Amino acid sequence: MRNYMWIMFMLFVFTIIPVSVSAQWTWNVAVIDTFVGAEDATHGNGVSAVNAIYHDGAIHLAFDIGDNVGVWGNLTVYATRTLSGYVMDTLANTPYWANQTAIQFNESGEPWVYAEYPQGHDNGVCAYHKSGGVWTTYPYIDTPAYNTKVIAAAENTIGEIGFAYLGQIPGIAGSQRLRYARWDGTSWTTETLFEDPDYIHRTQSCVVYADSGIYLSFIVGSFSPNVSDLHVLRRSGLSWSTDFTDALPFTSFIGNERGVMGVSNTGQIHLWRSATGYTRYFYKSPTSWTSVPVDTMYPWGVSYGNFIVGTNIQFSSDNTAFMMVSNVLEKHLCWRKADGSFGGLGLELPYPGTGWNWGIHDFVITPDDSMHIFYSYGIASPSWMPNVFLEATAYIDDITSGIDEAASVKPDRLTVKIYPNPFNSAVHIFTPPKANLEIFDINGKRVAKIPGGNQIWEPNTSTGSGVYFVRTNVGDKWSETTKVIYLK
Repeated sequence: MRNYMWIMFMLFVFTIIPVSVSAQWTWNVAVIDTFVGAEDATHGNGVSAVNAIYHDGAIHLAFDIGDNVGVWGNLTVYATRTLSGYVMDTLANTPYWANQTAIQFNESGEPWVYAEYPQGHDNGVCAYHKSGGVWTTYPYIDTPAYNTKVIAAAENTIGEIGFAYLGQIPGIAGSQRLRYARWDGTSWTTETLFEDPDYIHRTQSCVVYADSGIYLSFIVGSFSPNVSDLHVLRRSGLSWSTDFTDALPFTSFIGNERGVMGVSNTGQIHLWRSATGYTRYFYKSPTSWTSVPVDTMYPWGVSYGNFIVGTNIQFSSDNTAFMMVSNVLEKHLCWRKADGSFGGLGLELPYPGTGWNWGIHDFVITPDDSMHIFYSYGIASPSWMPNVFLEATAYIDDITSGIDEAASVKPDRLTVKIYPNPFNSAVHIFTPPKANLEIFDINGKRVAKIPGGNQIWEPNTSTGSGVYFVRTNVGDKWSETTKVIYLK
């Protein structure tokens, strides 16, 4: 039975190329790898710590996979895309997964891969360098802070090999300090950039090279006062200084918060910040930072638990900035054009559907204006069921063709989402932000009226179990009624 299911699954995998999931374009899907899921397959669905970059005519990947074949463990992998597929090198085989990876190339075109493993792991924060076809490992450059995803490097710099990571203050268990490691040609030197007694955000930071300097963005949360600060540091020569800060109210969902940068084709730095209930966009030109209104960036009301997916902002040839955001129900591609207008659409990538977990890990845009999205799907149990790591490709013009900017996304693609359904105490209702939302019982009696956006409905004690209807109106443009089941 197990072999039969495996065969049927593999037949499915290799018949999804290409797959049309929209009336507007067709995704070309390639399988990068298939493997048996790790025991903690919910961690990235067996694939995690993905970093994708385009360099010197090819796409390069670094990632971690959990595999049950033989002795259970995790592999840290580097892969280069060729005409015939991906050529892969295994950098490490460990009992621990890598929390995050980053790729960087030196002036000779040789790759460096950086990985941060859980606190206490033999490799700690480490680096891998390929020269003359041979990989050299530099283990335990420093001790990581516990279970972080903070490791980042500029893809290309001028004569600089180095990366940022979250380290531990010596002698203080669980402490955190943002550090930078730099290769001097023979050894690594490290320095502390930021140390805070409260809380340094543990999700991925971002490093870019622009304006003859290195820029590093990261998030710091403070409990007194309750604020969440985004910091951008700039290094000129060997000196670091604060270049920009942005403060927001501290939220319980800070774990989803990120500030991601990218460098446009004209050398301008852009910064995209996403947090629960907040979205910010900035750019630097030429020496000062400018804030851009983003009221229409997420026309679907994506704010509850939304977070940025991807290592950097990606730019097309016409200087349109692209980024992906996700929440518990939806995954969206958003963009800002050079003229300042925003747009977006919901992503529907091919995967089996109900009962399968799937997640987007990273994406890149190549000079021919094709977008490459790296994602995976699989199930956690039974553990021998396969997980699949894929690349979906489409041209940007095809993706955005015929889609008006901002709030013109068709309601049949992005409408009302209700989770969970059925529910027994409270239900999350996701609607467009300017919607009017009413809830009726089966007899047509209105039992609740709440604003649109991302809301929670908690029926009062007099509300009985049964079927209810959520009616959503957006002006006179469209309306929709969705059934929800309440089980006390």
